[in-house]
Amino acid sequence: EVEQIRQIVDEQQFQQEIQQLEQIAQNGSQHEKAQSFYTQGHLFLYAHHYNEAVHCFMQAVKHSPDKGVYAGMLAQTMQRLNYSPIEALGYVELALTMDPENARWYLVKALLLLQLYKDLGNAAFLNSVIFELSCAIDHCRDEQVSLRTAIELTERELAEMLR
Repeated sequence: EVEQIRQIVDEQQFQQEIQQLEQIAQNGSQHEKAQSFYTQGHLFLYAHHYNEAVHCFMQAVKHSPDKGVYAGMLAQTMQRLNYSPIEALGYVELALTMDPENARWYLVKALLLLQLYKDLGNAAFLNSVIFELSCAIDHCRDEQVSLRTAIELTERELAEMLR
């Protein structure tokens, strides 16, 4: 849906699609609201409106807390935008509870824990980072080449830090 909306070149048609998303976010079922906010969150990411994206992903989680991808995208976005790692950890834990096979969520969790290690200097976080990176590799599918590369880069960064 996001790609379909992004392909629209006519400004009026684009505005109609956005208005429809906003109307669904107000008047739809809980599931429809969540999906509308999730779609809007991605559109805000593409438009570089990051705080709005976080808000939309939070609303998606609020309206459908049983869908791991909403919580995972929220945690990932928060991690990339340097939100509080503690707050983002709660969302990535929620995502992993619902989607324990998703390698991306393990990487996000490892990155959040790594940030906590850097911020607090507490070595106890390092074992958790190593464990989460191991889980990420274990769950990474063959076709997830860019994700595997990101995991390996994080492993190298960690190795450099420990030297």
